[in-house]
Amino acid sequence: RNLHWHINAGFSIWAITEHDYLGKSQKIQQELIKKKSIAAVVIPGQEVNFKKVHLILLGIKENIDHEKYKDISDIIEDVHIQGGAVIVPHYWAETKSPFSIKDLSKAGVDGFAS
Repeated sequence: RNLHWHINAGFSIWAITEHDYLGKSQKIQQELIKKKSIAAVVIPGQEVNFKKVHLILLGIKENIDHEKYKDISDIIEDVHIQGGAVIVPHYWAETKSPFSIKDLSKAGVDGFAS
């Protein structure tokens, strides 16, 4: 349903993220390639909550176990090694985050989304 909704709404590229694991995004992309009938790209991603700040990890190939990290910059570096990007969504809604926007920028996040 997700795939068809996006296509009907005019999207040709979108990201599918699940909390704490990659979910089905890679499988969906493989099916699109296999069928060659839909001109669309699905970007695999994972959403994690690291010390009360949400991170969207886009374009990764393997799950990131965020609980093994002590420093946010190490997560970001591992995502970058996989060729991915880190986006901070809805930062304005976070409460008690130990990270300022400046901290997150210095740590290497690639962007912010509302």
